[in-house]
Amino acid sequence: MRDEKVMKSIKIIIALLMIFVCIPVSNISALESTDNSNIIIYTPTEEEFRAAEEIEIAKMKAYFERTKESYAYDYRKVGDDPQTSSFSPYKNAYDQPAGGTIFNSENSGFYWSDSSRSPGTWSLGISIAGKYLSVDVAYSPGVVSGSSGGVFVGISSTQVGKAIKLKVARNYKVQKYDVYRKPQYGGSWTYLSSYGAPTKYQSRFIIE
Repeated sequence: MRDEKVMKSIKIIIALLMIFVCIPVSNISALESTDNSNIIIYTPTEEEFRAAEEIEIAKMKAYFERTKESYAYDYRKVGDDPQTSSFSPYKNAYDQPAGGTIFNSENSGFYWSDSSRSPGTWSLGISIAGKYLSVDVAYSPGVVSGSSGGVFVGISSTQVGKAIKLKVARNYKVQKYDVYRKPQYGGSWTYLSSYGAPTKYQSRFIIE
């Protein structure tokens, strides 16, 4: 009898370990529920956000320095911190069956990963340092993976046995820059343009 209890305890421990292996701990802490229990928000780590921000800064520099003119450029931040935009409209995450996915049991759900694939762009307006700035950004609904990995978004008990899809909305942190340039071999800095560098921030999930 004692051996049976010990074996039962071991099986329970193994089952719990398997749950934590399948769902990365970093993603658990980054997910939060909203007032609407059907909506989940994922917030990237500071390291993930900074890496994405560096990519957007590189894109900005490539945009202004794409010509072969002999100019030096200076990108001056406006404001201390980037401003967070509102969320985009929802879009279906990529790589889902056209008719949706049916889960036959609770504790099931979608594994989601970010992606550069986009069905188009939308224009967000944001106020930085008291001035309005319009920025065009790409919808970024990400992709659904067929195996474990990425962010796990679980279904509710009422969605078992129903054809459902994972939908994603995104918001951005936008840093404004005033761009100046001058001839590389002399001269003074001249204001060229303002630029809003949008970095993907939170992902908001809903399953319908």
